[in-house]
Amino acid sequence: MNLRPFLSIVLCTYSRTEEVFSFLRSIRTLPSQDYELVVIDQNPDSRVEEIPAASGILPAQYVKLPYPNLSHARNVGAGLTKGEYVLFADDDSQLHGGFINDLRRVLHKYPDSDAIAAVLYGLNSDKPINKFSTSYPFQVDFRNVWYSFWAAGVVFKSAVVSDYLFDEQFGFNAKYKAAEDLDIALRLLNGGKKIYYVPELYLYHPHTVTKWTPLEITKMKFHTYGFGAAIRKNLTRANAPPVLLFFLSRLIRPLVAGIAYALVNPVISGAYFNAFIERLCGFLQYDPGGVD
Repeated sequence: MNLRPFLSIVLCTYSRTEEVFSFLRSIRTLPSQDYELVVIDQNPDSRVEEIPAASGILPAQYVKLPYPNLSHARNVGAGLTKGEYVLFADDDSQLHGGFINDLRRVLHKYPDSDAIAAVLYGLNSDKPINKFSTSYPFQVDFRNVWYSFWAAGVVFKSAVVSDYLFDEQFGFNAKYKAAEDLDIALRLLNGGKKIYYVPELYLYHPHTVTKWTPLEITKMKFHTYGFGAAIRKNLTRANAPPVLLFFLSRLIRPLVAGIAYALVNPVISGAYFNAFIERLCGFLQYDPGGVD
């Protein structure tokens, strides 16, 4: 009898309560024999400890970490999984009852895949967030990875997860406070792994709109610095043309936007200029030597 689950869902959570309950409620309609849930709790308090039982979903594993670090939490969760495939779900995302059946169908179409990237729709919406396309599937490469890979919507083959853990220098509360998704995507491509973006596989995630508050401007600063560092870390002679071309485009855009907003809105203008500076500094200052 094969007791290995088809899918391991790793839920790393920090500072959220209602969203965690909503996520667990969303997976109640999945076939229970096909998945396992691994919860990695990074909260300093007990806010989520009782939620799984209250939602009727008991995790196969529950681990409480002493400090928050998203990439570390994902790696801890990865080490506990037993499934054939692994999904690192965001704690504010939601699945739907047909997700596993859709995944099986997609894997049948792409049997050589190492990872499948799904579409992320806004909650209670039929519109994809960011720049996700719903028109056709394609193989992810250095030209399109920027628009098609978000780790919370990617199902990894378990063997790939074992070989490609998240770099704990990247991500929330790490040295580079973002770009953990970009880093692992580029590492997979540099390693010759096959990633397919398949719109018929989808899940839900909140779609946030930039409001240019001081907090969001600070987050933008961290994200853009991490972006530059991830590009520099994964730049190789083989991938240099498409990677550098995209990076240059992401330097020019905030520079132009900063100039355009200079006389209209100094706050937005400054945020864009900071994005330009932080991306460039992240690229130039990347240090592979570990955590400070």
